[in-house]
Amino acid sequence: MVITLNKTDLKRVEKLAHKFAKHDKWTQSQHSRGLINNSIETEKDKKMTLAKALKTKNRLAQKVNNLQMEIQTENSYRKDSSKVTDVEVLMKELQEATEELIKLKIAIFVASTPMRENILRLSEQKAKINFLKSINTTEGKEGNKWAGDIEIEFAATYDKNYIKQEVLKCENSIDTLQEELDQFNHKTEIEI
Repeated sequence: MVITLNKTDLKRVEKLAHKFAKHDKWTQSQHSRGLINNSIETEKDKKMTLAKALKTKNRLAQKVNNLQMEIQTENSYRKDSSKVTDVEVLMKELQEATEELIKLKIAIFVASTPMRENILRLSEQKAKINFLKSINTTEGKEGNKWAGDIEIEFAATYDKNYIKQEVLKCENSIDTLQEELDQFNHKTEIEI
């Protein structure tokens, strides 16, 4: 069967096709951002473990970041083309997601109060490892890079072996602290 369209009908079909293409692109955008069939929303008025809340917080923070990037990208558009994304809707979604993230962070902060000392110790142990690894442990004679024939002899108060042992102590401490935190996070429930 062959259908013949006059120019007016052809233009109508083209407009409809263009509208469907724009809608399809918008829908794909919504799916990719997780805004349609959103699976990362927190379970309102439900309990969840602190471990699950931390994972949900990370996913929610990623959603906020994605929305911010899309708003930055889509806010300005050519006047001679139609907008594909409704930035005002995105901004509202961003505000809602940000508020949800804040509430979740507060619940996590309050619930983790008994472990605050361990959290701080864990952070400081990681910082100490970074510091230890930055210590120059050069020892012995080395040629001078700028005056080729002059040798300089170096001594180190703390040698490589000492630094390695200190890093190992910190790593063992981190493992112990992290294990305690993990156990606490899996048994502690919060209500959102």
